[in-house]
Amino acid sequence: MDFTTEEKDRINVLYGTGFEDITPEDAELIGRWEAWKAVNDANIKAENEAREELSALKIKQCEAQHEYAMETLREMRDHAKARLERVGDE
Repeated sequence: MDFTTEEKDRINVLYGTGFEDITPEDAELIGRWEAWKAVNDANIKAENEAREELSALKIKQCEAQHEYAMETLREMRDHAKARLERVGDE
């Protein structure tokens, strides 16, 4: 929902004056604004939660890749040590 510059200015005035001299048209405008704001806030919250979930999944994936890489390096180290021992025994 888009609001004109005039509507935005009026909304700011109404909130700034504590709704003094509010008209029925102003009340309708504030109702539309509050409804838009509630939907917008819910969308932002949902987007943030989705980002947090995705970040958590990516962190878990990186941790799993790190553990796999470390295990591979340990295995390579152990193979290299064993080979070095065999060469030293010759």
